[in-house]
Amino acid sequence: MCFIKTFTGRQLDLLAPKQEQIDLEDIAHGLAMKCRWNGQTNQFYSVAEHSMRVAYLLLEMYQNPLLAMAGLMHDAAEAYLPDLATPLKKVIKGFDEIESALMLAITQKFNLPPVSVTKFKVKLADRVLLVTEGRDLMAWDLSEAWCQDFPPPIEIEIVPLPWAHAKKLFLKTYNHLQQQIKNFEAESVEMEQVA
Repeated sequence: MCFIKTFTGRQLDLLAPKQEQIDLEDIAHGLAMKCRWNGQTNQFYSVAEHSMRVAYLLLEMYQNPLLAMAGLMHDAAEAYLPDLATPLKKVIKGFDEIESALMLAITQKFNLPPVSVTKFKVKLADRVLLVTEGRDLMAWDLSEAWCQDFPPPIEIEIVPLPWAHAKKLFLKTYNHLQQQIKNFEAESVEMEQVA
């Protein structure tokens, strides 16, 4: 057992997480307090804000609120774990397994499709945001050859939110998407009844 205490006072076993140990408030708080890019941005930019931007980009691209919710939660494990740089994650043995087990508990808690089902589309939106963040918060020169493997950035410049505002908007985005999912499911049932 490897427990941590969360913002809401829950105990979470990092080695055997269960969905009843997961709480939306803990996720919103943890992601809002965590800076993207290991804090190497030109100003504070939270993982919560990044996740919201991924969700809304997915909603714009695919008009699917369940996919957008998967985008909102795609980094939710980082609320409980350190946000390791991707190259470092690949060399730390066991980290991927811990993160995957945590994401499984999170997807079960929020009735999301398995990560394997949404991974490709979420990764595309994540990479669009990555290159946009690189341009706006890391002073990347997008004309450099290594940047050519990325999709084009969004046109709107990212102006980061304060962490407390990002937390509130993360929770609001969750509730908004939940309502859209209910409407989406109700429309699907109506379509089946008509058919």
